[in-house]
Amino acid sequence: GKPDRAALREMLAHLEAGDLVAIFPEGTRTRDGSLGELRAGALLAARQAGCPIVPVGIRGAFEAWPRSSALPRPRRIAARLGRPVDP
Repeated sequence: GKPDRAALREMLAHLEAGDLVAIFPEGTRTRDGSLGELRAGALLAARQAGCPIVPVGIRGAFEAWPRSSALPRPRRIAARLGRPVDP
């Protein structure tokens, strides 16, 4: 429930080095497949590094590996990339 400042510093260092960083801005896996509340860490790091955010929609991941399951199930998963957004 609290920000991980060390993780934010590490993410910022990678962004400033030109690396790609992928994070799930909700900070946890969904319990029911719905979108949860977004945390501010991704936006904060992107603003400080001056880099765009590329939103990615993922469909099928909850069905493939729900939080209540110990192992994933074979399912088709699709990802769709959005246009870069200036933070």
